[in-house]
Parts: sequence; structure tokens; C-alpha cells
Amino acid sequence: VEVTHPKGAVRRFFRSVGANRKGINYEKYTVELINNLLNDYTEFDMNLNMATSDSPGDSLGGKSLNQVVSFEGEITDKKSSNQGNLITPFARISRNWRGWSISKDEAEKIIVKLNKVFRTSFYPDYILNQTKRIFLYNIGVDLYVYEKAIKNMLLPTNRQLQDIFQHHHQKLGYLSKKWTYMIALNKYKKALKKQNYKDMSNSIRTLLGVAYNSLTLEGLEELFGGRENFLIVSRLDGFREGDEDGDKPIFSSTVGEIGAKSMNGPLMKMMDLTGMTQSEFFAYWLLDRLQ
Repeated sequence: VEVTHPKGAVRRFFRSVGANRKGINYEKYTVELINNLLNDYTEFDMNLNMATSDSPGDSLGGKSLNQVVSFEGEITDKKSSNQGNLITPFARISRNWRGWSISKDEAEKIIVKLNKVFRTSFYPDYILNQTKRIFLYNIGVDLYVYEKAIKNMLLPTNRQLQDIFQHHHQKLGYLSKKWTYMIALNKYKKALKKQNYKDMSNSIRTLLGVAYNSLTLEGLEELFGGRENFLIVSRLDGFREGDEDGDKPIFSSTVGEIGAKSMNGPLMKMMDLTGMTQSEFFAYWLLDRLQ
């Protein structure tokens, strides 16, 4: 992303995103089945289209679990399309359970799972007492990783990583996760020597994904250098049947602290300064026209 001031000053930013998704999409399966039957057994040149997006969580009767890892920073001393220094690095990991509808009991199971992983109580026990069912739900948790945390996660030795993964793993198989972390860390160091910010960002996204999926809150705290360097927050969206305020989102309590002047990173800070909406900002980014 290149932002040009009216007086000619130029600032360059880089953003990298990786995502994993799994889910059930009954609508897509049904539409494809009907289209196959129409093509095989009729002479009509027609096909049905899905009424919703291709995402399982947005489909009729469907559900999905998504995890997105994004990394961004400002580029200085740019030498080529891939080479330059990265400053003010920022990362965000989002995990979302979303779908057509979910029962109160199933929603509470997700919240209990989040509480267990992060050793906290995001929501009061009574928060869904009036709820029978949640339609078009989205239960998400966001981890904001600030500059000091990113710098700290790149410093541990092999022995220090062994101790962190051994004593703070979420589940069995921590040795393979530790080696995956070490391999990504070595790739980062090689990219750093070449000042290849694209490869650096890919390695950092891998490191964050491994740490997030493998370590407990105490492990993340040790890896990131303290709770003051990261922030975790959850949010529950959807229409809660039976609740008088069922159309309003529910925000959780937080874990950690905002570790920078801008909670959402340098790109969102720049977006606020330009007065643009998020869709406008990234649309210009895709068109390479942000001036």
C-alpha cells in the first residue's frame, strides 16, 4: 500500500493475510446436486445459483470455523518489490465460529472452550440466560499482537522454546509444533538478512499461527514478553431469540493491554487519518491508486 501526501511525501505499507476455513455448506451441496440432475436428465440450459456467499458460515443452514492471521508494517528504505526494512509491525489473529443458527447450549460450549484456552471468563455465566437460539451468529475472538511482542517472539533460543512448548502446550504433540516454530524462525532470519519483507511476513504469520494454536495463555505471555504486549477480546454477534436486546452485539472482557498508540495497527491508523472507510481504503489498495 502506497500513500502519497498532497505535498509529495510518500509512505509505504505492507500487509499479508493467511486464512484457514472448515465448515458445512448444505446449500452449496444441494444447488450442485440439483444442477447435476438438471444437466443429466433435462434438456433445459439452466443452472441454479446460490442465494448467499460461498462461505459455509453464510449459507442456508451452514456453519464454519475460520481462522485468519494478518501481518502488516511500514516499509522504509525500499530497494525493490520485495526488499526493504519493516517498522511498526503489527499482527492480528481472528478465530470465528459463524453460521445460520446455533442453540444456546452449543454457543455456551464455544464460550467455555474459549475460557479454557485463555484461562479467563470472557462473558458472565448468565449472559445467555434469556437466549433460546442465536440466528446468523458469529462468535469470535481476536488476538492483537504489537511490536514488542513480535520482537520478543523472534528472540528465544532452542532451549527456551523447548521450555515454553513443554510447559505451556494446549495438547499433546508439542515437540512437532516446537520444531515447526524453529523452522519458521530460521526462515525468518534468512529473509531478514536479505531484507525480504514478504518472506519475513510469511514466516511471522507461520510463527504466530503455531504459537496461537499450540500454547496456553501463559505460553503466549512468556513468548510475547508479557501481557502488556498483546490484547485478546471476544465478541458475540447475531439475533438472540428470547432476549429483549437480542439484536445488539455482546462485547467481552479483555485479556492483556493495548501495546501501541493505535490499537488496530499502522494501516488502520492511516485509514483513520485519510477519513476513508475500510472498504474504500482496501479497494484503492487493490487498484494501486491510494494517493
